[in-house]
Amino acid sequence: MKIDIVHRYYTLPGAIPPLISASIKEYKRQGVECNLIYDKRNKPPRPFLGALSFYYHAIKKLKKSKGEIVLTHSYPICFFKKIIKKPIILVVHNTGWEEYRTSKNFFGFVSAFFRAKSFKKADKLFAVSSMVKNILIKKYHIDKNKIVVIHNGVDYKLFKPLKKKKNKKNKKFIILHRGTDKRKGFDLLIKWAPKIIESNKNVSFLILGSKVNIPEELKPYFKFIKWVDYKEMPKIYNLADLVISPSRYDPFPGVVIEAMSCGRPVLMSDLCGTKELINDGKNGFVSKLRNFDKKIISIMKRKDLKKIGENARKTIIKKLKWKDIIKKHINEFNNLLNQIDEKDKKLR
Repeated sequence: MKIDIVHRYYTLPGAIPPLISASIKEYKRQGVECNLIYDKRNKPPRPFLGALSFYYHAIKKLKKSKGEIVLTHSYPICFFKKIIKKPIILVVHNTGWEEYRTSKNFFGFVSAFFRAKSFKKADKLFAVSSMVKNILIKKYHIDKNKIVVIHNGVDYKLFKPLKKKKNKKNKKFIILHRGTDKRKGFDLLIKWAPKIIESNKNVSFLILGSKVNIPEELKPYFKFIKWVDYKEMPKIYNLADLVISPSRYDPFPGVVIEAMSCGRPVLMSDLCGTKELINDGKNGFVSKLRNFDKKIISIMKRKDLKKIGENARKTIIKKLKWKDIIKKHINEFNNLLNQIDEKDKKLR
Protein backbone atom coordinates (compact mmCIF):
# COMPACT_ATOMS: atom_id res chain seq x y z
CA MET A 1 0.00 0.00 0.00
CA LYS A 2 1.11 3.56 -0.75
CA ILE A 3 -0.35 6.69 0.84
CA ASP A 4 0.13 10.42 0.41
CA ILE A 5 0.58 12.43 3.63
CA VAL A 6 0.00 16.19 3.53
CA HIS A 7 1.00 18.74 6.15
CA ARG A 8 1.86 22.23 5.02
CA TYR A 9 3.87 23.23 8.11
CA TYR A 10 6.01 20.08 8.45
CA THR A 11 9.34 22.00 8.58
CA LEU A 12 8.19 24.46 11.26
CA PRO A 13 8.22 23.94 15.06
CA GLY A 14 4.97 22.54 16.39
CA ALA A 15 3.23 19.54 17.87
CA ILE A 16 2.21 17.85 14.61
CA PRO A 17 5.54 17.41 12.68
CA PRO A 18 7.08 15.02 15.28
CA LEU A 19 3.87 12.97 15.19
CA ILE A 20 4.09 12.68 11.41
CA SER A 21 7.78 11.70 11.55
CA ALA A 22 7.07 8.96 14.10
CA SER A 23 4.06 7.69 12.17
CA ILE A 24 5.99 7.49 8.87
CA LYS A 25 8.68 5.35 10.51
CA GLU A 26 6.01 2.96 11.77
CA TYR A 27 4.13 2.93 8.45
CA LYS A 28 7.34 1.78 6.76
CA ARG A 29 7.86 -0.95 9.38
CA GLN A 30 4.37 -2.20 8.58
CA GLY A 31 4.88 -2.16 4.82
CA VAL A 32 3.17 1.12 3.90
CA GLU A 33 5.01 3.41 1.50
CA CYS A 34 4.61 7.13 2.30
CA ASN A 35 4.82 10.16 0.04
CA LEU A 36 5.10 13.26 2.27
CA ILE A 37 4.01 16.57 0.78
CA TYR A 38 4.82 19.78 2.67
CA ASP A 39 5.96 23.39 2.24
CA LYS A 40 9.75 23.11 2.05
CA ARG A 41 10.41 26.72 3.01
CA ASN A 42 11.91 26.61 6.49
CA LYS A 43 10.20 29.83 7.62
CA PRO A 44 6.64 30.96 8.40
CA PRO A 45 4.88 31.04 5.01
CA ARG A 46 2.97 34.04 3.71
CA PRO A 47 -0.67 33.61 4.79
CA PHE A 48 -2.48 34.00 1.45
CA LEU A 49 0.00 33.85 -1.43
CA GLY A 50 1.99 31.17 0.40
CA ALA A 51 -1.15 29.06 0.78
CA LEU A 52 -2.09 29.42 -2.89
CA SER A 53 1.42 28.41 -3.97
CA PHE A 54 1.59 25.42 -1.63
CA TYR A 55 -1.82 23.96 -2.46
CA TYR A 56 -1.31 24.48 -6.21
CA HIS A 57 1.91 22.43 -6.11
CA ALA A 58 0.48 19.93 -3.62
CA ILE A 59 -2.46 19.16 -5.94
CA LYS A 60 -0.09 18.63 -8.87
CA LYS A 61 1.99 16.20 -6.80
CA LEU A 62 -1.08 14.34 -5.54
CA LYS A 63 -2.41 13.88 -9.06
CA LYS A 64 0.91 12.39 -10.21
CA SER A 65 1.43 10.25 -7.11
CA LYS A 66 0.48 6.58 -7.10
CA GLY A 67 -0.79 6.80 -3.53
CA GLU A 68 -4.12 5.07 -2.98
CA ILE A 69 -5.26 7.36 -0.15
CA VAL A 70 -4.53 10.95 0.92
CA LEU A 71 -4.03 11.34 4.68
CA THR A 72 -4.01 15.07 5.35
CA HIS A 73 -3.35 17.15 8.44
CA SER A 74 -4.12 20.31 6.40
CA TYR A 75 -7.89 20.65 5.98
CA PRO A 76 -7.95 22.83 2.76
CA ILE A 77 -6.82 19.75 0.78
CA CYS A 78 -10.36 18.37 1.18
CA PHE A 79 -11.72 21.10 -1.12
CA PHE A 80 -9.76 19.65 -4.05
CA LYS A 81 -11.07 16.12 -3.74
CA LYS A 82 -12.69 16.12 -7.20
CA ILE A 83 -9.44 17.28 -8.81
CA ILE A 84 -7.23 14.86 -6.88
CA LYS A 85 -9.63 11.93 -7.50
CA LYS A 86 -8.52 9.97 -4.47
CA PRO A 87 -10.19 9.19 -1.13
CA ILE A 88 -9.20 11.69 1.55
CA ILE A 89 -8.85 11.11 5.28
CA LEU A 90 -8.51 14.24 7.39
CA VAL A 91 -6.78 13.98 10.77
CA VAL A 92 -8.68 16.39 13.04
CA HIS A 93 -6.34 17.66 15.75
CA ASN A 94 -8.50 20.69 16.45
CA THR A 95 -12.00 21.48 15.21
CA GLY A 96 -11.56 25.25 15.45
CA TRP A 97 -14.91 25.48 17.23
CA GLU A 98 -13.56 26.70 20.56
CA GLU A 99 -11.49 29.45 18.92
CA TYR A 100 -14.59 30.63 17.06
CA ARG A 101 -16.79 30.42 20.17
CA THR A 102 -14.39 32.45 22.32
CA SER A 103 -13.18 34.99 19.71
CA LYS A 104 -16.47 35.71 17.89
CA ASN A 105 -14.52 37.65 15.27
CA PHE A 106 -14.83 37.51 11.48
CA PHE A 107 -11.67 35.43 11.00
CA GLY A 108 -12.91 32.89 13.55
CA PHE A 109 -16.23 32.65 11.73
CA VAL A 110 -14.57 32.17 8.33
CA SER A 111 -12.17 29.56 9.73
CA ALA A 112 -15.03 27.59 11.36
CA PHE A 113 -17.08 27.84 8.14
CA PHE A 114 -14.34 26.42 5.92
CA ARG A 115 -13.40 23.74 8.44
CA ALA A 116 -17.05 22.64 8.50
CA LYS A 117 -17.04 22.32 4.72
CA SER A 118 -13.77 20.36 4.76
CA PHE A 119 -15.10 17.96 7.42
CA LYS A 120 -18.05 17.17 5.16
CA LYS A 121 -15.97 16.76 2.00
CA ALA A 122 -13.46 14.32 3.53
CA ASP A 123 -14.27 10.61 3.10
CA LYS A 124 -13.29 9.85 6.68
CA LEU A 125 -12.19 11.78 9.77
CA PHE A 126 -9.60 10.60 12.28
CA ALA A 127 -10.47 12.41 15.53
CA VAL A 128 -7.58 12.52 18.01
CA SER A 129 -9.96 12.18 20.98
CA SER A 130 -13.59 11.54 21.87
CA MET A 131 -13.83 15.24 22.74
CA VAL A 132 -13.04 16.09 19.10
CA LYS A 133 -15.54 13.49 17.85
CA ASN A 134 -18.31 14.91 20.04
CA ILE A 135 -17.70 18.45 18.76
CA LEU A 136 -17.73 17.23 15.16
CA ILE A 137 -21.11 15.56 15.73
CA LYS A 138 -22.80 18.17 17.92
CA LYS A 139 -21.44 21.43 16.48
CA TYR A 140 -20.64 20.53 12.86
CA HIS A 141 -23.36 17.88 12.41
CA ILE A 142 -21.01 15.30 10.92
CA ASP A 143 -22.27 11.73 10.54
CA LYS A 144 -20.83 9.76 13.46
CA ASN A 145 -20.15 6.78 11.17
CA LYS A 146 -17.67 8.91 9.26
CA ILE A 147 -15.56 9.58 12.37
CA VAL A 148 -13.04 7.23 13.96
CA VAL A 149 -11.30 8.10 17.23
CA ILE A 150 -7.60 7.30 16.93
CA HIS A 151 -5.32 8.91 19.48
CA ASN A 152 -1.88 10.29 18.69
CA GLY A 153 0.87 7.86 19.58
CA VAL A 154 3.91 8.35 21.81
CA ASP A 155 7.49 7.23 21.29
CA TYR A 156 7.74 5.59 24.72
CA LYS A 157 11.38 4.61 24.07
CA LEU A 158 12.31 8.29 23.69
CA PHE A 159 9.96 9.59 26.37
CA LYS A 160 11.00 7.47 29.31
CA PRO A 161 11.92 7.92 33.00
CA LEU A 162 15.49 9.08 33.60
CA LYS A 163 17.48 8.69 36.79
CA LYS A 164 17.38 11.84 38.89
CA LYS A 165 20.21 13.03 41.08
CA LYS A 166 19.16 12.76 44.71
CA ASN A 167 19.40 16.08 46.49
CA LYS A 168 17.41 16.05 49.70
CA LYS A 169 18.76 19.44 50.76
CA ASN A 170 16.39 22.26 49.82
CA LYS A 171 14.54 19.97 47.42
CA LYS A 172 12.11 21.89 45.26
CA PHE A 173 8.71 20.58 44.21
CA ILE A 174 8.80 21.39 40.50
CA ILE A 175 5.55 22.00 38.63
CA LEU A 176 5.87 22.02 34.83
CA HIS A 177 3.45 23.97 32.62
CA ARG A 178 3.65 24.32 28.85
CA GLY A 179 2.55 27.52 27.12
CA THR A 180 1.90 31.11 28.22
CA ASP A 181 -1.33 31.76 26.32
CA LYS A 182 -4.84 32.08 27.70
CA ARG A 183 -6.15 28.85 26.16
CA LYS A 184 -3.46 26.89 28.01
CA GLY A 185 -4.54 28.55 31.26
CA PHE A 186 -1.29 30.36 32.07
CA ASP A 187 -3.23 33.39 33.37
CA LEU A 188 -5.02 31.05 35.78
CA LEU A 189 -1.71 29.64 37.02
CA ILE A 190 -0.50 33.18 37.80
CA LYS A 191 -3.74 33.77 39.71
CA TRP A 192 -3.36 30.50 41.69
CA ALA A 193 0.41 30.76 42.30
CA PRO A 194 0.34 32.84 45.54
CA LYS A 195 -1.97 30.33 47.22
CA ILE A 196 0.15 27.38 46.01
CA ILE A 197 3.37 29.07 47.19
CA GLU A 198 1.80 29.80 50.57
CA SER A 199 1.07 26.08 51.00
CA ASN A 200 4.62 25.05 50.01
CA LYS A 201 7.50 27.55 49.99
CA ASN A 202 9.70 25.00 48.19
CA VAL A 203 7.51 24.94 45.09
CA SER A 204 9.02 26.05 41.78
CA PHE A 205 7.24 26.61 38.44
CA LEU A 206 9.01 25.61 35.23
CA ILE A 207 7.33 27.18 32.20
CA LEU A 208 7.92 26.01 28.64
CA GLY A 209 7.35 29.17 26.65
CA SER A 210 8.62 32.69 25.99
CA LYS A 211 9.16 34.82 29.06
CA VAL A 212 6.24 37.10 29.89
CA ASN A 213 5.64 39.73 32.54
CA ILE A 214 4.45 38.33 35.85
CA PRO A 215 4.02 39.97 39.29
CA GLU A 216 7.35 40.84 40.91
CA GLU A 217 6.70 38.70 43.99
CA LEU A 218 6.27 35.59 41.81
CA LYS A 219 9.49 35.94 39.81
CA PRO A 220 11.72 33.99 42.27
CA TYR A 221 9.41 31.00 41.86
CA PHE A 222 9.14 30.99 38.05
CA LYS A 223 11.65 29.90 35.43
CA PHE A 224 10.94 30.18 31.69
CA ILE A 225 12.46 27.97 28.99
CA LYS A 226 11.88 29.43 25.55
CA TRP A 227 12.93 26.60 23.25
CA VAL A 228 13.89 22.96 23.71
CA ASP A 229 14.73 20.53 20.93
CA TYR A 230 12.09 17.80 20.70
CA LYS A 231 14.56 15.02 21.51
CA GLU A 232 15.67 16.90 24.63
CA MET A 233 12.13 17.16 26.00
CA PRO A 234 12.36 13.93 28.08
CA LYS A 235 15.05 15.63 30.21
CA ILE A 236 12.68 18.52 30.88
CA TYR A 237 9.74 16.29 31.79
CA ASN A 238 11.93 14.28 34.14
CA LEU A 239 12.78 17.43 36.11
CA ALA A 240 9.14 17.81 37.13
CA ASP A 241 7.40 16.40 40.18
CA LEU A 242 4.05 17.29 38.62
CA VAL A 243 3.07 18.28 35.06
CA ILE A 244 -0.08 20.37 34.74
CA SER A 245 -2.41 21.29 31.89
CA PRO A 246 -5.06 23.75 33.15
CA SER A 247 -6.33 24.34 29.61
CA ARG A 248 -9.65 25.94 28.84
CA TYR A 249 -9.77 23.65 25.81
CA ASP A 250 -7.22 21.16 24.50
CA PRO A 251 -8.24 18.27 22.21
CA PHE A 252 -5.33 15.93 23.05
CA PRO A 253 -2.33 17.78 24.54
CA GLY A 254 1.02 16.25 23.70
CA VAL A 255 2.56 17.57 26.92
CA VAL A 256 0.26 15.28 28.92
CA ILE A 257 0.93 12.02 27.08
CA GLU A 258 4.68 12.68 26.76
CA ALA A 259 4.94 13.46 30.47
CA MET A 260 2.96 10.31 31.31
CA SER A 261 5.33 8.29 29.13
CA CYS A 262 8.22 9.74 31.17
CA GLY A 263 6.56 8.42 34.32
CA ARG A 264 5.53 11.85 35.56
CA PRO A 265 2.27 12.46 37.47
CA VAL A 266 -0.04 14.73 35.45
CA LEU A 267 -2.95 16.97 36.39
CA MET A 268 -5.23 18.25 33.64
CA SER A 269 -8.48 20.14 33.45
CA ASP A 270 -11.64 18.26 32.51
CA LEU A 271 -11.54 20.29 29.27
CA CYS A 272 -8.57 18.25 27.97
CA GLY A 273 -9.24 15.34 25.62
CA THR A 274 -6.56 13.30 27.41
CA LYS A 275 -8.88 12.94 30.42
CA GLU A 276 -10.24 9.79 28.75
CA LEU A 277 -6.91 8.09 29.54
CA ILE A 278 -7.07 8.93 33.25
CA ASN A 279 -8.41 7.06 36.25
CA ASP A 280 -8.27 9.96 38.72
CA GLY A 281 -5.86 9.30 41.54
CA LYS A 282 -4.56 6.07 39.97
CA ASN A 283 -2.57 7.03 36.86
CA GLY A 284 -3.01 10.80 36.94
CA PHE A 285 -5.41 13.52 38.00
CA VAL A 286 -8.34 15.43 36.47
CA SER A 287 -9.96 18.54 37.92
CA LYS A 288 -12.45 21.25 37.08
CA LEU A 289 -10.73 24.60 36.67
CA ARG A 290 -12.55 26.09 39.65
CA ASN A 291 -10.88 23.51 41.93
CA PHE A 292 -7.54 23.27 40.11
CA ASP A 293 -5.42 25.17 42.66
CA LYS A 294 -6.82 23.12 45.54
CA LYS A 295 -6.07 19.94 43.57
CA ILE A 296 -2.43 21.02 43.05
CA ILE A 297 -2.03 21.69 46.78
CA SER A 298 -3.51 18.30 47.72
CA ILE A 299 -1.33 16.48 45.16
CA MET A 300 1.85 18.08 46.53
CA LYS A 301 1.10 16.45 49.89
CA ARG A 302 0.71 12.93 48.47
CA LYS A 303 3.33 10.24 49.12
CA ASP A 304 2.34 7.99 46.19
CA LEU A 305 3.30 10.20 43.24
CA LYS A 306 6.05 7.83 42.08
CA LYS A 307 3.53 4.98 41.85
CA ILE A 308 1.05 7.20 39.99
CA GLY A 309 3.79 8.13 37.52
CA GLU A 310 4.61 4.45 36.99
CA ASN A 311 0.95 3.74 36.31
CA ALA A 312 0.84 6.66 33.87
CA ARG A 313 3.68 5.15 31.83
CA LYS A 314 1.97 1.73 31.83
CA THR A 315 -1.15 3.42 30.43
CA ILE A 316 0.83 4.96 27.57
CA ILE A 317 2.56 1.70 26.67
CA LYS A 318 -0.75 -0.14 26.75
CA LYS A 319 -2.81 2.38 24.76
CA LEU A 320 -0.56 4.70 22.74
CA LYS A 321 2.30 2.68 21.21
CA TRP A 322 2.84 3.86 17.62
CA LYS A 323 2.81 0.23 16.48
CA ASP A 324 -0.80 -0.17 17.63
CA ILE A 325 -1.90 3.28 16.46
CA ILE A 326 -0.64 2.66 12.92
CA LYS A 327 -2.32 -0.76 12.83
CA LYS A 328 -5.60 1.08 13.43
CA HIS A 329 -4.76 3.51 10.62
CA ILE A 330 -4.04 0.72 8.15
CA ASN A 331 -7.22 -1.09 9.14
CA GLU A 332 -9.24 2.07 8.43
CA PHE A 333 -7.42 2.58 5.09
CA ASN A 334 -8.43 -0.91 4.01
CA ASN A 335 -12.00 -0.43 5.22
CA LEU A 336 -12.32 2.79 3.23
CA LEU A 337 -10.87 1.28 0.05
CA ASN A 338 -13.21 -1.71 0.37
CA GLN A 339 -16.21 0.61 0.82
CA ILE A 340 -15.25 2.51 -2.33
CA ASP A 341 -14.83 -0.77 -4.26
CA GLU A 342 -18.30 -1.88 -3.15
CA LYS A 343 -19.83 1.42 -4.29
CA ASP A 344 -18.07 1.15 -7.67
CA LYS A 345 -19.41 -2.39 -8.17
CA LYS A 346 -22.98 -1.23 -7.50
CA LEU A 347 -22.62 1.57 -10.06
CA ARG A 348 -21.46 -0.79 -12.80
